[in-house]
Amino acid sequence: MKFTVKWLKQPLDTKTSVDEIVTRLTAIGHEVEEVINRADMYKTFTIAHVKDVVQHPDADRLKVCTVDTGSEELQIVCGAPNAKKGIKVVLARAGDYIPGIDVTLKKTEIRGVESNGMMCSENELCLSDMSDGIIELPEDAPVGGSYMEYAGLDDVLIDVAITPNRGDAASVYGIARDLAASGLGTLNPVPTDPIKGTFKSDVAIEVQSDSGCPHFVGRMIKGVKNGPSPEWLQQLLIAIGLRPISALVDITNFFTHDLGRPLHVYDAKKIGSKLIARKGKAGEILHALNDKEYKIDETMCVIADENKVLGLGGIMGGIESGCSSETTDIVLESAWFDPNIIACTGRTLEIISDARYRFERGVDPAFTKPAIELATKMIVDLCGGEVSDVVEAGTPVIQKNEIKYDPQMMHDYVGMDVSAKDQKSYLEKLGCVITGDKIWTITTPSWRPDLVIKHDIAEEIARLEGLDKIKPAYLPPLDENNPYKPHDILTPLQKAALHAKKALASYGFQETVNYSFISEKEAGLFANKNDALILTNAISAHMNVMRPSVLPSLLQVVSKNCARGFNAGSLFEFGPVFHGTAPNNQPYQLSAIHYGALKPRHWRGSDVSRNSDMTDLKGDAIAVLEDIGFPTSNLRVLEIEDSRAFHPGQSGALALGKDIVARFGAVHPDILDAFDIKARVSAFEIEWPAVCNILGRKNNNNARPPLKLFDLQSVTRDFAFLMNEETEIGDLSKAILNADKKLITDVRVFDIYQGKGMEEGKKSVAVEVTLQPIDKSLTDEDLKKVTTDITSAALKSVGAVIRG
Repeated sequence: MKFTVKWLKQPLDTKTSVDEIVTRLTAIGHEVEEVINRADMYKTFTIAHVKDVVQHPDADRLKVCTVDTGSEELQIVCGAPNAKKGIKVVLARAGDYIPGIDVTLKKTEIRGVESNGMMCSENELCLSDMSDGIIELPEDAPVGGSYMEYAGLDDVLIDVAITPNRGDAASVYGIARDLAASGLGTLNPVPTDPIKGTFKSDVAIEVQSDSGCPHFVGRMIKGVKNGPSPEWLQQLLIAIGLRPISALVDITNFFTHDLGRPLHVYDAKKIGSKLIARKGKAGEILHALNDKEYKIDETMCVIADENKVLGLGGIMGGIESGCSSETTDIVLESAWFDPNIIACTGRTLEIISDARYRFERGVDPAFTKPAIELATKMIVDLCGGEVSDVVEAGTPVIQKNEIKYDPQMMHDYVGMDVSAKDQKSYLEKLGCVITGDKIWTITTPSWRPDLVIKHDIAEEIARLEGLDKIKPAYLPPLDENNPYKPHDILTPLQKAALHAKKALASYGFQETVNYSFISEKEAGLFANKNDALILTNAISAHMNVMRPSVLPSLLQVVSKNCARGFNAGSLFEFGPVFHGTAPNNQPYQLSAIHYGALKPRHWRGSDVSRNSDMTDLKGDAIAVLEDIGFPTSNLRVLEIEDSRAFHPGQSGALALGKDIVARFGAVHPDILDAFDIKARVSAFEIEWPAVCNILGRKNNNNARPPLKLFDLQSVTRDFAFLMNEETEIGDLSKAILNADKKLITDVRVFDIYQGKGMEEGKKSVAVEVTLQPIDKSLTDEDLKKVTTDITSAALKSVGAVIRG
């Protein structure tokens, strides 16, 4: 929200300085983003007269101009199409800074001809976006005079950030009202005397019940002259970055920014006999004032006549019914539109306009009719014309909340001591009506729908008193008598997530943070189409589905990295996935991915720079689970059933009991093709809810078990088992560990053989078993017994026999 101090002081009667205004705005909750003293920007520019223009001898599009500055004549090379003899221009000399192009001028030669300055366009001076020609000043502009003083550019521009709930502050008058309520000056009332019409409007108005436009007010004005707006109005608009177009358009822009009330003007000769606010129809097209075409649908509110769409209600008008210099008869529109429909339409069509910005935040519904009277007066004053009676359809949707409020709440809730008298003064200056004695009944004004509960009232008073006046409160000493003892902010499961991320980072993985939105095509690679959560209001066509897995987000990053020449890396993300609309259908998932070679190419050979495979990611997944205190010793490795993400022959799942806690493996080639990834990619997914449930059953003791050191040296024994080829090796390892849980500490597979000399349907598995004596060294009898226990457990559990 931009405005100048001079503009602000029209509705606000105050003599305070710019610094005081800026400080107060910040204190009452309006964040000042920028303060620009335009005098500093424009003080070096002067007015000059072009005495002569000749063609550049070595460039068809350049001209050599002789410019009278009032004290000397300068030669300037100019490429503007409107550079001609006799005009008055804005001159910048060598050494002047041009803000629009971020250049400090120097004396130079252009195609062999000396140039001693520059004649400026509006775009180059940041006055508008017009860059097709230099500024042509009126004949009475004083040569040699200051352009800043002549154009009234010696004002201060303030840019304020408006929060989404404060639609009332999206206007100069709204800002002035807040400042006045805080005690910085007096607010001047807005006179809204009705203007009596002299004839009945030729254009009727109709509002359909489901249109999203419950109240529409219109008026016809005949015989207007739509020329340039007066200099004062043009300068107001230029100061905030708007380009003056014509008197009628400039007037509507003025009311949008001055009073926060968007209006629209139709050329009466270009429309039918009725203006209709209705829902759009599929297939309708609007050629809008921004010279773009938009496809209308049934969710949008449009303004139409009997034959065609004229505009998007509350967002933008159409070019076919727009006003021009030939316009003589107009229809003035002042309507109120549903903020939700405005916001949805604007996002769908990706239109950003000043009208949309205000309507979706909330425009005062009670000001619809007074606004048309004010606009009518200005149009008649500046453009002339004969005024019709006001035509009205629908009724205003005015929201005035009644709130019970105890003035003592300021101390109890906010911690500020503000007298009841001052509280009442603040609220009444905001437009509230207060009744009652000890407990007040506060009726909020129509322009403040955000004031709903008593806490809103207390916060408003605190804001106007000054948020900078809230005194700091110190916590009591942290001792045994303090009821507010320090405690952990994070829950045990949040700590587990943090530890897991730190663990992956320590393994060389880099964390990514991605959007939870993906395309419908990408989602279909990981879940059934019928299960996809499709957004009705997607921010883009490529982000219209909530992701069913974190992997597509990681694969997007891999695809972009590979396209930029980063062909190897390790990434992870901890974030939500979406399987339904219920809260328990939106769990968190920890996923990691590796693509390309594990290490760069090396002279020692390919074994050093090999690609990662499923066992690497399986090991990383188990290591992460161990780091957060998960009981990995009891994990089983299973085949993945019905997984679209992983290669069916190079993947697996980690399970504890019936709970699948993780999946790992090589990413399916079809998915890599869909993401245009040529590198080999392996990944794992840890299902965080399953992990959390198991950790919770461990009484939230998520720490890793303490390190146990033994005085006696461990012993290793190798075994070679013959077993059925379909038997899981993990089941064999588990059986061996269970043979003697106290003595056997580790089982590692170091060889698997199938082939010549091996019975068909069988495989040989060689394992190394680590035995850790605790209180005495192992004797031959002890080793013989544990060997018997191991072979018996292997035979009994998985049918494995010692290979002999």
